[in-house]
Amino acid sequence: RGRGGEGGASPIAVVTGASSGIGLETAKVFLEAGYEVINISRSACPLSPVVNLPCDLKDMASIAHTTSTDLNRIISMGDKHRKRNICLVHNAAMFFGDTAVEMDAEKLKDALLVQTVSPSIMNRSLIPRMTPGSFIICALAREE
Repeated sequence: RGRGGEGGASPIAVVTGASSGIGLETAKVFLEAGYEVINISRSACPLSPVVNLPCDLKDMASIAHTTSTDLNRIISMGDKHRKRNICLVHNAAMFFGDTAVEMDAEKLKDALLVQTVSPSIMNRSLIPRMTPGSFIICALAREE
């Protein structure tokens, strides 16, 4: 079971791309372990206890708003004096052709935003709120 942090507050798992595939399975594992799960993606996670924060990880304004406003508001809910363990799972990814000929600059820019820039923004926002026992996972995989 997840350890909650100060005062027994329940731990939180923030999973990007928890609407399908590996992200959805990751959300299930954390729910079963007693975590509150927050999905950050364009599509909603079909699991009913998951909190969905719609966000286009290719859009800097969407990332900034979701991270600085919605996500911080949810994590602050309850007793603001108790910190909670947070697991941040960077799962959302974009994969395109495997050769330089198949990759155009716009697709590369989008992939960098989803897989590098948005995780960096989320890390900067959440690390100061993490308690000992919190952790960050980067799980980018190509599903075939």
